[in-house]
Amino acid sequence: MPLKYFNRIQKQDCFIMNRFLFLFTIFVLYSCTNHGQLTLVTKLPKKLDENSGMVHIKNSTVWFIQDGGNSDKIYQMDFHGNLINELEVKNAKNVDWEDLTTDPAGNMYIGDFGNNDGKRKDLVIYQVPNPENEKGDKIKAIQIRFKYPAENLVSEGAQSLQFDAEAMFFRDDFLYIITKNRKSASSGDASIFRVPARKGTYTAELVGKFNTCKPDE
Repeated sequence: MPLKYFNRIQKQDCFIMNRFLFLFTIFVLYSCTNHGQLTLVTKLPKKLDENSGMVHIKNSTVWFIQDGGNSDKIYQMDFHGNLINELEVKNAKNVDWEDLTTDPAGNMYIGDFGNNDGKRKDLVIYQVPNPENEKGDKIKAIQIRFKYPAENLVSEGAQSLQFDAEAMFFRDDFLYIITKNRKSASSGDASIFRVPARKGTYTAELVGKFNTCKPDE
């Protein structure tokens, strides 16, 4: 996979990001040609019938969020399908929650960046402390607000359907947000933006693009 898409990132990040792109591309290509190679672990409880993100902190449990319009909660489940905990996230609202990730300290990040119509101006990622240390039934979030770069919105159009994200990951004090191309004539391109993993309001930085499976694959 060519690595030319990453020439915009800073020099000190080039090696890390190029390495990530190579590994991520191998994963995508493998996934595109190996449909169905999955093993059923368990069925989810009915309460999680619209789950949209999951992450594990300890090997024995997984945390989930529900899609937009559902409760402002995170849910903990074991690998046998048992719902063992749920926490209400304070200072947060589930407009369109799409993904979860964690950092090495155990903080959890909730990506409220679903943007089906390309019109949202309230994109935010919520950071909560390690939920497995929470003794009550509520957990407080801090807000990482962001917008996409103006030059991208101008060149692509604010409603071009290329700024709808459903995935993110943490790396070296940054949160990387992956947007999908939802145009009808999509080539399968996806973009990667990043914001600092700390409270504030930011303009996301475009760091690269990669190609996923073609529409007919």
